[in-house]
Amino acid sequence: MQLCDKKGCGTLSAFQIMPDVEKSQNQLADNLLSLHQQINKQANYSMVATVEEGMVLQLADGTIQAGNTACERILGLTAEQMMGQTSVDHPWQSVHEDGSVFPGETHPAMVALQTGKPCLNVVMGLYKPNGQLVWLLLNSQPLFLAGGTTPYGVVTTFSEIKKSTSAALVPEYQMPRVSEQDTEIALRHNEQFELAAVNCLFYNWSIERGTVERTQGLTALLGYTQQEVEPTQQWWQQLVHPDDLQRVDDEFKISLAKGDRYKIEYRVLHKDGHYVWLQDRGFVERDADNRTVRIVGIRIDINDPKKTEADLQQSEERIRLATTAANLGMWFWDLTTDELIWTSKCKELFGFPPDTTITYELFLNTLHPEDRQRTDEAVSCALAQKVDYDIEYRAVLADNSVHWLAAKGRGFYDGDGQPVRMMGTVQDISEQQAALRERKQAEETLRQSEERYRFLADTIPEMVWTTNAEGLATYVNQRWHEYTGLNLEETAGYGWRKVLHPDDLEISVQLWTAALSNGTPYEIEHRYLRVADGTYRWHLVRGLPIKDAQGRVVKWFGTCTDIHQQKQIEEERALILEREKAARAEAEAANRIKDEFLAVLSHELRSPLNPILGWTKLLKTRKFDEAATFRALDTIERNAKLQIQLIDDLLDVSRILRGKLSLNFAAFDLAIIINAAIETVKLAAQDK
Repeated sequence: MQLCDKKGCGTLSAFQIMPDVEKSQNQLADNLLSLHQQINKQANYSMVATVEEGMVLQLADGTIQAGNTACERILGLTAEQMMGQTSVDHPWQSVHEDGSVFPGETHPAMVALQTGKPCLNVVMGLYKPNGQLVWLLLNSQPLFLAGGTTPYGVVTTFSEIKKSTSAALVPEYQMPRVSEQDTEIALRHNEQFELAAVNCLFYNWSIERGTVERTQGLTALLGYTQQEVEPTQQWWQQLVHPDDLQRVDDEFKISLAKGDRYKIEYRVLHKDGHYVWLQDRGFVERDADNRTVRIVGIRIDINDPKKTEADLQQSEERIRLATTAANLGMWFWDLTTDELIWTSKCKELFGFPPDTTITYELFLNTLHPEDRQRTDEAVSCALAQKVDYDIEYRAVLADNSVHWLAAKGRGFYDGDGQPVRMMGTVQDISEQQAALRERKQAEETLRQSEERYRFLADTIPEMVWTTNAEGLATYVNQRWHEYTGLNLEETAGYGWRKVLHPDDLEISVQLWTAALSNGTPYEIEHRYLRVADGTYRWHLVRGLPIKDAQGRVVKWFGTCTDIHQQKQIEEERALILEREKAARAEAEAANRIKDEFLAVLSHELRSPLNPILGWTKLLKTRKFDEAATFRALDTIERNAKLQIQLIDDLLDVSRILRGKLSLNFAAFDLAIIINAAIETVKLAAQDK
């Protein structure tokens, strides 16, 4: 990936970092120990110094970041009280030898930070919190970054001193100045400063007293607090890995036999039970008889470098394989030398031969004219604002083909906040851009399709609606709003129930709930309230589930069609059918009555004929006396008249049906009628 500013592009390979870190660690240890050794030789003049020596580490703003246990004892302050304080703004009072106030601005640490030079052999009186006045001899050494001229920190060491017999605190003999070269060889990188503040442990081993003082870095390295450790060398030795113990002892003795310095790497037991690799470097102080009186050293965490060193080659290969598989080009830009380095894949993406020398101007000229200025501004903005560089631009290759590329990167800065290098990746995203254009085109087509659908839905007479999978309304067309007076917000949830006929509510809810549960089509006829006139009209409601590829319902699409007129026609048709059915029943009943009437009529017509025929037959075959003959003829006459009366009755029935019957009221003898009836059936009864 490529990161550039207006000067050019450069790189610092990830695989160059670990050797630099190890080198910086070694330099850090040597410089701090040398500084510590030189300064500690300053207590042998006309002053009497205590054995204990305090040490404080301060940042460029003067804030205290670390201090050893001797510092706490000498000053009478805890680490918590000192952390974050400065020499200017502090909770203690300091004075000159003459008793005047010692301004914080003239503290040797502040002077060293302001001048960038060591401030040595300074006497200062300090009042402890308990009111006790102690006199201190202070030496401050500024710390610099590589190539930097402004200190990013300062180390101050101090010892408690007492008045000499000459009653002068400061001897006329002046301490020889440390060379300029020695004063500028402290920490050179940000990573080194972090090691000094966090990942290292200073220790001061007094052979005469048999005690070891250790700084608070012990907690960061191994997890032990100062309260948990013993100030002895035996306590430390019991933490050393058993497999390393003899080797450490042998290397230590060999180093001391050759000189006053040693450097040993071994494993030490962490508080949580695992072993940590440390580098132990230090020097030995000897007396006039060449006997060892003190050992001062620093122990640095090299656990990660040890582990990383074994994986470095594999890691580099994995990165190369990953960048190749991902079609990624990598770029590196050293801002201090304007050197821009691209990997072969990066050059390939821009259409350059592998042996092409890359410059920032060449890079910009390869970009599409419309993308050059914004890309240049993106680089400048990323460096100025210390944000990640992330941009997409077009590269015009030698064959005039245009490729979309995505570049990402990050800047790295020195202690003064100035950018020193930048690195990143670049990837061909032409296919993604083409897919993006296709997706945008598809989205636009879909949007237009939805607009057409909505226009169609708003113009058709049916009411159209959609819901989510749970049955909650997500869309209603204009027709629904006009008919019911409800908008989408008012319809959402169960708002549609407000316009449903009360008699239809229960069955409608039951069927809709079942459809939602089963994912089956929904169909029902019910009545909706028309807001215009307050009447209910019948509608056919249909809802279809829309399902995804897995068969899960994702939404519902439905319509409400007005079928009120059809319902009325169906009701009228049903009424007509009922009427026809009733008429048919009446006709059938009339036919049945007619048949019954004809049967009765036939019987009634035959009844008078039987006596007539009977007496006629008897008169023909027998001889009767006059009385019998007269009775026979009278019977025949009477039945004949009865027949005539029956015919008249039929005519009366006809007149009744036509509404033309006229009644004649007259008195009659009921006995005559009864006797006539008996006479009518008498002969037939006799025959039987």
